[in-house]
Amino acid sequence: MAVPEPMKKFSFLVGRWAGSCTGILHGSEFGYDEEIQVEALPSKPIFTYSQETWSRPGGNPMHRETGYFRVNPKRESGLDLLVVQGSGITEVEEGALVKPGCVELKTTAIARTSAARKPFVHSIRRVFTGDAGAGVLSYKVYMATDNSPEEFLHLKCDMRRK
Repeated sequence: MAVPEPMKKFSFLVGRWAGSCTGILHGSEFGYDEEIQVEALPSKPIFTYSQETWSRPGGNPMHRETGYFRVNPKRESGLDLLVVQGSGITEVEEGALVKPGCVELKTTAIARTSAARKPFVHSIRRVFTGDAGAGVLSYKVYMATDNSPEEFLHLKCDMRRK
């Protein structure tokens, strides 16, 4: 599918990606498998985004989120990410292309349902780095919570195009 002109600089995100990943929580590492799908919408400055993870070993579903990447014309090379998680959390992240093939986004708003469980997340920062020609996409997710008010590396993954 053709990528609309305003989204071309972010086209390294487009694709179906899969990888074996590492999470860190309370100082302990855990492994998981992940698939991300990013698709262009014709003639709109928007990409759809979906993500799903499974435990390793075992293959049990762990986490799923969905949303949209969209151009933010108020910033130089600006990009927003709007995310909804099945755990009752929504995120608004804003950021920009920091260099070719690298986007950094940080939360500007987090909302949660009354049933969302503690510890609450207070901030998230995501860094996506990719090379569409080589068929690779990597990310790191940093967060701060009630239990860890200082931002820490929570997730990291090197993915390949499927």
